[in-house]
Amino acid sequence: MDFLTKFSLKNAFAVFIISFLLILGGLYSFTRLKVDLLPNIEFPQLSVEVIYPGASPQDINEQVTEKLETKFKGIDGLKKLQSSSFESISIINLEFPFDTELDDAEQQVNSFIKEAGLPENVQTNVNRFSFGTFPIFNISLFAKGDQDLEKLVNEEIIPELNKIQGINSVSVGGMTEDILQITVDQEKAAQLALSLNEIKETINSKKFSFPAGNLNENEIQIPVRVQEKIEEINELENLVIQSEFAPTAPPVKLGDIASIEVVTEKPEITRYNEKESLSMAITKKQDANTVEVADKVLTVINSYDDRLEYAIGFDSAEEIEKSVNTLVKEGLLGALFASIAVLIFLRNFRATIIAIVSIPLSLLISSIFLNQLDISLNIMTLGGMAVAVGRVVDDSIVVIENIFRRVRKANKDMTDDLIQDSTKEILKAITSSTITTVVVFLPLGLVGGITGEFFLPFALTIVFSLLASLIVAVTIVPILAKFSFKKVPKEEKVGAMQRAYASSIKWSLNHKALVIFLSIALLAGSGFLVKGLGFTFIPNEEQKLLVATFQLPSSTSLEKTNEVSLKVENMFAEQQKINDVTVGIGSRDFQTGLKRQNQANYFISLGDGVSVSEFIPELEKEMEEIVLSIEPDAKIGIQEQSTGGPPSNNNVNIDLYSTDLAVLQDAAARVEEYMMKQEDLKYVSNNFSEKQKQVVVEIDPEKSAQLGISGFQILGTITDKTKPVDAGIMKLGSEERRVAITYDEKSETIEDLKNTVIFTQQGPVPITEIANITETEAFTSIQKLDARYSPEFLHKLIPMILEPYRMPLSRVSKMTLNCLMVCPLKAEAAVMRQLKHSLSWELRWSWPSDLSI
Repeated sequence: MDFLTKFSLKNAFAVFIISFLLILGGLYSFTRLKVDLLPNIEFPQLSVEVIYPGASPQDINEQVTEKLETKFKGIDGLKKLQSSSFESISIINLEFPFDTELDDAEQQVNSFIKEAGLPENVQTNVNRFSFGTFPIFNISLFAKGDQDLEKLVNEEIIPELNKIQGINSVSVGGMTEDILQITVDQEKAAQLALSLNEIKETINSKKFSFPAGNLNENEIQIPVRVQEKIEEINELENLVIQSEFAPTAPPVKLGDIASIEVVTEKPEITRYNEKESLSMAITKKQDANTVEVADKVLTVINSYDDRLEYAIGFDSAEEIEKSVNTLVKEGLLGALFASIAVLIFLRNFRATIIAIVSIPLSLLISSIFLNQLDISLNIMTLGGMAVAVGRVVDDSIVVIENIFRRVRKANKDMTDDLIQDSTKEILKAITSSTITTVVVFLPLGLVGGITGEFFLPFALTIVFSLLASLIVAVTIVPILAKFSFKKVPKEEKVGAMQRAYASSIKWSLNHKALVIFLSIALLAGSGFLVKGLGFTFIPNEEQKLLVATFQLPSSTSLEKTNEVSLKVENMFAEQQKINDVTVGIGSRDFQTGLKRQNQANYFISLGDGVSVSEFIPELEKEMEEIVLSIEPDAKIGIQEQSTGGPPSNNNVNIDLYSTDLAVLQDAAARVEEYMMKQEDLKYVSNNFSEKQKQVVVEIDPEKSAQLGISGFQILGTITDKTKPVDAGIMKLGSEERRVAITYDEKSETIEDLKNTVIFTQQGPVPITEIANITETEAFTSIQKLDARYSPEFLHKLIPMILEPYRMPLSRVSKMTLNCLMVCPLKAEAAVMRQLKHSLSWELRWSWPSDLSI
């Protein structure tokens, strides 16, 4: 690299121009860097969501999940297959190695879905997972005056937001839906042998439009279309319906046996500080700039400030800006202190300026490379810059100091040859030092898995900065030394610091064995101290935003959940430490994608100065007193909002696996019973114990065949009795509405169901003559890993279980046995030893042979 120094000294003006261009390019690149909290890693995971309306978890498992699992096992490189079957929805997660090409894997998944032979009316969706898939905003909207807020949001705000480059999705909770409800008189319909499905088919038969060829007129072809449609409610009321099962029954107008009206439904409830609102959640695309997208979103919403008001319940961009600004401030302070330290030791202002010029120049050059590689400005890249600040000046200090030493030794003015020889003399030393540091940090980004992906920006930032600092040290520094010093200042007399250092060196050389022994002892002692440290992937910084939830039994209605939530919200309002609360009841869970009527979710913003770790137990206790007094079987959870990385909380998951569902159910019950007896475990729950009552109609195939009745006919008749029939979308006037057909009296009990009459060609037949109706209990969900059944235990640990291992409770993260997730390794091992030892001791005598932990 000696030629670089020689070239620089001979072409100083050209080097200055290149440096100026690099500075401009670095400043431009730095301003173009996307700002985010963490590196936006796309995990090698695909999530397949299949919606099968009305199907039970057992039906979902048999007709959807098992078929897809069989197909997905053939995907190349599949590492793990995990499935959950809930009512009406199946969620299958597929995990691959990090070097997998997800585009190819997704193409295979979509192909297998088409070949799986799923029921016709299912809806499928394949999603990817990354840190960027979580919402960046949760905004509560309120109308001003008599403004129709829902119309404003749907017709104006959402279209404007979707125009923003980087927006992935905009979802709004708390919306109402206008439904055209046809309420049929059950008694009149029975007399005419009419079912709801027949009414639906008659209505849909009046909605058609088909091409019917062409007419040739004056050599011009005119297309012909035949259509029939209903455009007004009175046309719907005059619609004539005839029973298929009773041809002798007189035809009747729909308006004679049913009332038709527009009703409003609200499938989910959202509030902000106990005030009704619409709740808007916004997600960005994976490669979008979080802060930039957030600013544009607020600009759009602020443009409607004369028609609505809003309050922000959750804003990840604000936290990102705070974290990034803090790191920038710390980096600038580091650069300042480094400059002061250089000044103290060089004791020359001009020499200090020359040395520290490598700090901004090296960081700006590294910004150019980061921008070209599309790496965002996040805590990892900023952390890399902060680390580099203290190292990039080293080469420049060595170069400038050696130039001073050689000039003093030669006792003549500074010349190009002397500067070149001085730089050449230490070139190998500073190059080897820089390369050594590079090979220390670069492997951090080459580690496999999520760790390597996460630390790659950190490693690259340091590598680019160090290599740039080496180039600066052998090019810019010699030029600046040449023009800044005509004569080198004389070396100052030896001071107290030099004398003390010389004495310590002399003493060390005279006591070599003792110095070596103490060094080895310190190294060994530090190794023992490391054992007592906890391990975690990325620690969460303390957040002033809490996420709380409670879940009532699965059969709880939305109205009941809302009643309980109002009492909880009232308690929150009385807390002085809470600033505001955003609540969603029956809203979508972004982790599972499910909408649960029995669950309420809260974003709780705390005031400044509140100790989060102390306040969480207090708030949890208050929630328990309210919720558990109303429903003892409820589940409650509260924790800090994750900063965007892997979650950090004190929940532990334990999965048991077996291919025999009966054996697994028995073992799960015993494990749960044992855990319930442990005083150091709290909120033990087992998804195999989450059951709800289910009525089973078992059809007698011989009797149904004799009467000419199909199973689908019986299914349709019972469905008519228990839930509205969806008749699709109908445009009446200028508005499109969903049409729902229902009886005026629903079957509320099993006795009502037994009184159902099935219409046949031979006349009406009671359902009890062709089917046996019984009441059983069924699981609300079925979990499987690699096609093996798995009950999942969730429990909360209190500090005593971890005290022997010196692990703070805040560091325990979600964990599964036999399928370990990213979590603190020390705590994980501690919990595994504690639970596995205890369970084997307690249940060894009856542990099923085909069950594994």
